[in-house]
Parts: sequence; structure tokens; C-alpha cells
Amino acid sequence: MEIVLILLVIAITIWWIFFKEGNLNFWKTAAEHADEAYLIFQQEDCWFIDKIPEDVPRSKVDGPFRHYVPSLGRPVKIYGLSGAYEDSPDRFLKRFT
Repeated sequence: MEIVLILLVIAITIWWIFFKEGNLNFWKTAAEHADEAYLIFQQEDCWFIDKIPEDVPRSKVDGPFRHYVPSLGRPVKIYGLSGAYEDSPDRFLKRFT
């Protein structure tokens, strides 16, 4: 029984890290280049900042991801439109790594 419980905890942790928290390498790099990442979140239609538009179903959005923006002096909530934002982190990583 203990083994099952341990495996369940491991599985939930893996799910949380990779599916709930998103691409950790991207978010680490975005934190290092926070203002630049914020500009991309503003410019690309696949990202929403602080709230989801009313015409977009919540089931079509991933997040919220918390991102601190130094120029604002506060964190913002970032939401990604499922099926649309997945390439954006790769482009950002190519630019900043």
C-alpha cells in the first residue's frame, strides 16, 4: 500500500510540474528577461494578461502562470490560449538562450 501511495504522489508531482506549471525552462528564462517576456505576452494574441476575455471559454485556456514584471513592480497572471501559445515559448527561448 505504501508503494502505491508513493507512486501516486510522484505521479501527481510530475503532472503538476509539467502540465500545470508549464515549460519550466521557458518560465525560468522569462523570469530572467521579465520585461521582454511581458512585451511578448502583450504583442502575441495567444497570451492573455490578468484576465481571460469573456468570449474565450476557460476550457480553452492554460494557466494562470504568475510572472513578475519589474517595470510594473508587480506580478501578473498569464494565460495561454490552448493550441495557439505552444510555439511562443520556443521562439522566446531561441531568442534569449
